[in-house]
Amino acid sequence: MRPETFIDVLQRRLGDPIGISYRLRQSPMRKTWCIEQRVGNANPDGPEDRYHDDAIRAADGYSLVAETYPSSKFKCPGCGFFIELAPLKFKEYQCSYCYSRGEKNLFFLAYYPFCDKLIEHLERTSPKRNHVWMEEQRVKNAQVRASRQRAKMNDIEAILKEHAGGVVGVASTTDVRPW
Repeated sequence: MRPETFIDVLQRRLGDPIGISYRLRQSPMRKTWCIEQRVGNANPDGPEDRYHDDAIRAADGYSLVAETYPSSKFKCPGCGFFIELAPLKFKEYQCSYCYSRGEKNLFFLAYYPFCDKLIEHLERTSPKRNHVWMEEQRVKNAQVRASRQRAKMNDIEAILKEHAGGVVGVASTTDVRPW
């Protein structure tokens, strides 16, 4: 999905129902895409530094929500070699070249392309939308529990119908004894 389309879908799904404004900005300092949420008014007297991300966000009245890399390759700051990131997984990475030189450079990274999975991840982690997601999970869990309960009851009924005479103590036609 293109960045323009992504931010439109993000705003529609996350921002509009509760009145939050989001923007997508490319960071010149970190070389990443920054997903940011409006938290206050712009500060016209703020710092003039348009290179550092914190200064830009402070001047514009935004806060960082998430960062994503433009590609699935991450440049190791220690040696400059690229590390291939697995899509849609947050995990620990280690630069193999730095490791072979005796350095231990560990990074906790995730590559989320602009897709619905990233929006779902942001929905689950958003404190404003968490109650909606938790309610959806409660409904799904209740449906699963109800279907499992029905399956157990069906198994119990089948066993009782098959062995009703022996379980309950009701005499069957083969158990007839003379008086």
